Amino acid sequence: MDLNILERIVNYLDEHSNFFMLLVTAIYVIATILIYRANAKSNKLADKQLEEARKQYDEQNRPYIEVELIYERRQYWGFRFINNGRFTAQSVKINLDKAFINSLEQTFRKMLKEQIGREIIIGAGQHYDLYFGTNEFRNNEDIGVAKGSICYSGKDKNYKSDFCVDVASYATIFSVESYEELIIKKLDKRLAKLNDIEEAIRELKN
Repeated sequence: MDLNILERIVNYLDEHSNFFMLLVTAIYVIATILIYRANAKSNKLADKQLEEARKQYDEQNRPYIEVELIYERRQYWGFRFINNGRFTAQSVKINLDKAFINSLEQTFRKMLKEQIGREIIIGAGQHYDLYFGTNEFRNNEDIGVAKGSICYSGKDKNYKSDFCVDVASYATIFSVESYEELIIKKLDKRLAKLNDIEEAIRELKN
C-alpha cells in the first residue's frame, strides 16, 4: 500500500478519534441495553415459571378433602370425607346445611348438631365417616340436596371447599339390588326349601 495513503488514513483516524470513541461507546451502550432487556425478559419468564412450579408443588403436596355418599351394610347412609392429599388435614370442621339436618331422623339430627364446631384430624389417605340416617330416611319426602362446607388446614395454610350432594337421587341408585345380591337371595330361598324337605324326611323316618 502507498505510504502516503496509509499516512492519510492514520491521520484521519487520529483526527476523528473522539468521534469513533463516541460511536463505539454508543454501540456498547445500545448493546448493553438490549442485553439488559433480554435478561430482564428471561428473568421475568423464569420467575413466572418458578411461581407456577411452586403453585403446582403446593397443590400436589397438601391435604385435599373430597366428599362421597356411602351406604354401609345396606343399613346406614352417610358422608365419607376422604383426604386424597399427601399431607394430614388439621383442624377439620364439617358444616352441614341446617335445613338438611332438620329433615333427618331425631337421633341423627341430634348427632349432627353435636358435630357443629367440632374439630377432627384426617390423615393422608384416610377418611372420616359421618352418618345421617337409616333406610327410613328414604321415605322422608323432605330429603333433597345436602349442602355444606369443609374447613381445614395444612402446611400453615387454610382451605375451604363447598359440597352439594343430591341425596335423594343417589339414595335411589344405591338402593337398587345388585346382581350378586339377587343371586344370594335366590340361593337362600332354595336353601330354606331344602331345609324344609330335610326336616320333612326326618319326621317321616320317626
